[in-house]
Amino acid sequence: MTWTLVYFVTGLCMGSFLALCADRLPMGESPVFPPSHCDCCGHRLGVPELVPVAGYLFSAGHCRYCGQPIPSRFLWRELTTGLLFLAAGWGKPPDLPLFLSFVFLSGLLVAAWIDWDTQLVYDVLLMPLMIVAFVRAFYMSALPWSLLGFVVMGCVMGGIYLLARGGMGLGDVKLCLVLGLWLGAEKALWCLFLASLTGSMTALTLIALGRRTWKEPLPFAPFLCSAAFWLYQWGEPLMQAARRFLW
Repeated sequence: MTWTLVYFVTGLCMGSFLALCADRLPMGESPVFPPSHCDCCGHRLGVPELVPVAGYLFSAGHCRYCGQPIPSRFLWRELTTGLLFLAAGWGKPPDLPLFLSFVFLSGLLVAAWIDWDTQLVYDVLLMPLMIVAFVRAFYMSALPWSLLGFVVMGCVMGGIYLLARGGMGLGDVKLCLVLGLWLGAEKALWCLFLASLTGSMTALTLIALGRRTWKEPLPFAPFLCSAAFWLYQWGEPLMQAARRFLW
């Protein structure tokens, strides 16, 4: 229980930083400098406002200096990261594989949030994930399987990209290459299938509710990142359930 609490609190703190990264990277700003401040009045936030979740509640969702509302996405992204860190670390000791899992999860979250907001996938996120994937594969003695996943996803996504004729962004292709390194060939292909399925269902639901039109593109990275996380953590049970459902 002690480590479970540590993972959750660590996730909350990381969520605060990751949410800041997702906001600043598309604008070409550093996530470190300048320090956290109100986007309206520019006042630097104090320690009470910087405490994850509690800071938002403490200020009642508004800047204490100018009264402007603080976007609620910061609160939800902090909570989401805390819960996902909790799920990733549940029952696991603090070791290198778990640390790498947290790195993988952090990269997925920022990539998903940015793509949802801007429909862009940034190389500055994918390159560190690719390097860490090689480190993990070497440590786990799984480098051949990781390279096979990279090659398979490269062939599959390269073909889809050419057939789509502009209907898919190159950033999604690069993201799938990174996921192939992390997941291996079989899980990466299942990831692509599950992401396509959940993305299609979400798009149809939004269209039915009048929240989106047929011509509006739906960001694909959030669905890829979501499927990748669950397959990375519980790949075998999920693949078995999917096989039973399909066949």
